[in-house]
Amino acid sequence: MKRLTLILLLTTSLCLSADWIEQQKLLPFDGSEWDSFGLSVSISGDYAVIGAFRDDDIGSNSGSAYIFQNVGTNWSEQIKLTASDGDIGDFFGKSVSISGDYIVIGATSADINGSNTGAAYIFHWNGTTWFEQAKLTASDGADGDNFGSSVSISGDDVLIGAIWDDDNGTHSGSVYIFHRNGTSWTEQEKITPSDGSEYDKFGFSVSISGEYAIIGTPYFNNMGKAYIYHKDGTIWNEQANITSSDETWGDFFAYSVSIDGDYVIIGAWGDEDSGEESGSAYVFHRTGIIWDEQTKLTASDSFWYDMFGYSVSISGNDIIIAAPGESDVGSAYIFHRDLATWTEQAKIIPSDGTEFIFFGISVSISADNIIIGAPDDYVNGESSGSAYIFHNYSVSINDDEITPVNTSVIGNHPNPFSSRTTISFNVTHTSRFVTIEIYNIKGQKIKSLECNICDVAETTRLFHSITWDGTDRYNNPAASGIYLYELNVDNKTRALRKCLLLR
Repeated sequence: MKRLTLILLLTTSLCLSADWIEQQKLLPFDGSEWDSFGLSVSISGDYAVIGAFRDDDIGSNSGSAYIFQNVGTNWSEQIKLTASDGDIGDFFGKSVSISGDYIVIGATSADINGSNTGAAYIFHWNGTTWFEQAKLTASDGADGDNFGSSVSISGDDVLIGAIWDDDNGTHSGSVYIFHRNGTSWTEQEKITPSDGSEYDKFGFSVSISGEYAIIGTPYFNNMGKAYIYHKDGTIWNEQANITSSDETWGDFFAYSVSIDGDYVIIGAWGDEDSGEESGSAYVFHRTGIIWDEQTKLTASDSFWYDMFGYSVSISGNDIIIAAPGESDVGSAYIFHRDLATWTEQAKIIPSDGTEFIFFGISVSISADNIIIGAPDDYVNGESSGSAYIFHNYSVSINDDEITPVNTSVIGNHPNPFSSRTTISFNVTHTSRFVTIEIYNIKGQKIKSLECNICDVAETTRLFHSITWDGTDRYNNPAASGIYLYELNVDNKTRALRKCLLLR
């Protein structure tokens, strides 16, 4: 039976061509040598957080993080963050992650229950400033666990890796999940893999999107493995463990991971398809409870020691994969998805790149903005660091160009709407099912709706409509904002319109 799919998409999925341009180079106002500004980066909407884990404000290598805000086309430093109880050698800022109004920052070497136990800090934007809301520590933290070595936040949930935890043997690793209730963050669960063993470093890389999480173990059997977890109520269950179809020794598969909706991207910078440590990355897609390898990605100009896949990030239909060793400067590649095909769309290099700045050691993508760290840049002294913002200027909507001949969206009414809107469309087709996939501005799927056009008379009628009540998958009100909907018939034809939800 044929299907007709009506999808609300993130703006980035509407690119007709790639035009990723360097918008700005970011430097801290007080940068100095050895700060390693840019070792960790994360971006969400108009805010970016950049870690400088060797900053010395509270003592040698105490660490800090900087928040930059986008106003118009200019990114400016908004505030510098340090831990309220920071100390020498904490490495605050070794890992960072931002989601909406919340930021989590790892301090891997904080001495909580012994040397290098580790901690993580939550900062919240209250509309006026970013303030420290909570300090997170492991309930069973021990000497040398390095809690906070990796962090990821999505909504009310935070993942925190502790790669030197010893539950399954020396340095086997673990991951802790914290959940927010109001202003309180509570440890909800500690995760270890079903087949964990010593020196795996489970939790080396982590990423969370809604009720799914991916955790990387790049040292598993010296090849690497990733684990997918699904949240059922308050319990996170291991849904799948993933290896590459062509795994070999030293690939470092899952050294970097990123998840968004039903897709994950997994980096393997040690892969040798194009020479030693040329690197690769793999895309996996979920159907039901099954995660299948969809494709393997390599750079069009891959070469020895590029380290392609060292860092990765996915948002909607776009993936960024960095190769910090490429040409001794570093570069990053944008891949875009059209149906089930991922195509290299652009290669990104810094406008002022010099050797050994490790451009691409960290990357993050959100909608049409990308941030890339270069922690060994020496603008403010040796290894002072920098970060670069790239923007996709080709993102645009032109209904006349993309509305197909035999299919059209009439529009939605009312628009703007506050509680519900009816989307009307014409289809010269006998499809009986309409599916609406609703995505928020971060590219996260928030709801799926199906309309069953069962009556035979209905299948021959041109005019159809379907209503969205403005709620998410949990029937909670969706946030105000611009949404886009796309009409796909048998994955061949498209038509776009905008709607505005105002609460």
